[in-house]
Amino acid sequence: MQHVLFYDSECNFPYSSESLLVPGSKIGGTEGSVIRIAEGLSKRYRVSVGQHNRIKHEKSTDHNIHWLTKKEATDSSLDVDVVVVLRRVGDLPLMKWYHPRARLFVWSHDWLFPGPSGFSRASLTWRAKIEMRFLLHACYDAVNVGVSRTHMENIRDSLNKTRLIGPLRDRVRLDYVYNSIPENINVLPESAAYDPTKLIFVSAPWKGLNMVLKSFKTIRQHIPDLKLHVASPGYGYQPAEKLDESLTENVIFLGSLSHAAVLHEMRSALCVFYPANKVPETFGLVFAESNAVGTPVLTHPIGAAPELLTPEQLVDARDTNAIIERLRLWKNGGRPVVRAKEEFRLSNVIRSWERVLFSQGA
Repeated sequence: MQHVLFYDSECNFPYSSESLLVPGSKIGGTEGSVIRIAEGLSKRYRVSVGQHNRIKHEKSTDHNIHWLTKKEATDSSLDVDVVVVLRRVGDLPLMKWYHPRARLFVWSHDWLFPGPSGFSRASLTWRAKIEMRFLLHACYDAVNVGVSRTHMENIRDSLNKTRLIGPLRDRVRLDYVYNSIPENINVLPESAAYDPTKLIFVSAPWKGLNMVLKSFKTIRQHIPDLKLHVASPGYGYQPAEKLDESLTENVIFLGSLSHAAVLHEMRSALCVFYPANKVPETFGLVFAESNAVGTPVLTHPIGAAPELLTPEQLVDARDTNAIIERLRLWKNGGRPVVRAKEEFRLSNVIRSWERVLFSQGA
């Protein structure tokens, strides 16, 4: 039985399967994705997840997954066939040193923004980081796995701008596997009883909360009975007392919720409200899960949003009138019917991971 090791040296807090069940567990979409993919692969493979800040070994009660400390994850006797590094390309040398025969992958979750132009110190630093990123991929024969087709093309665009690695560029292999939604997330009968005055924002504050709050304030001048619920992971949470009070009227801060509670909030809302155009989503797990429970999303066509969502869910975040018009239409019975995309279902995503990790030439 092949052994797959996921290694996460960037998580804010250690996590495990049980974290999805606990309110305030301080995990985000990336950690949730790791948990689900580890659980899905554990049905056919040995699976371990190493974390830099974990202090004790843990085994999942319902799945054959071992949650390892850094010391355990870097034990060369672990007998690993595949290592999937979370985000941090700089961990490739470490993993190759301790697991020399393992095939290496980097599971990227972050958008690669274009660097500063010109020849400033900032520009040169950015270029050096990009060159080193892909040089490590080439030298360690590691596949870069994005979380959507859009994300993979974003990575490819940065790769094509490299100069110093020269012919090694052709050795950098790119692929993508969608993040997953659980099999049991579906539209329920009670989803039809949503509150037409309730909007919800479900994401980390730095992904555009201030922009969303400003948009909401303006929109309420035209649709005053709207209310906005805000749920965020525990890390990086921006409490209401640190925000401009003029932006928090009719805003209800929910803090960090369990996954089940997030789905309940989504089901009861008119839509997921996300009119922000600064931080592209590489996938947008909130988008996929919201559609899966039957709730549309109203967001700017940036990042992977057009790949995940139907056209009627996209709106220019800078066009307040268009947002108001769309909300009025939905509020008055014209809300679009949305469903999950089957390619996002966990069973299909697991098959994609098996293709990437175990196919010939991987």
